[in-house]
Amino acid sequence: MQDLFVTHRSEDDTPEPTYRAVVVDAQNAVVSVDTLQATQLEEAATLAREMAATSTVYLWDGPRFIQRFQPEDR
Repeated sequence: MQDLFVTHRSEDDTPEPTYRAVVVDAQNAVVSVDTLQATQLEEAATLAREMAATSTVYLWDGPRFIQRFQPEDR
């Protein structure tokens, strides 16, 4: 199982964001966990919102929950 709490570090040893989108079905069961190729929160939120076309998506930065996106949010 993929570790959801990995912290990546930049060259100057500061933590880099690790954005993940957790996609769930209508019964709230996890369908997938996808690492987002984003370095800024706004970019990660845009990607998660786009993923929410047909499913609910929870956006996380490592262990920190950020926002839930639903199909009607599009």
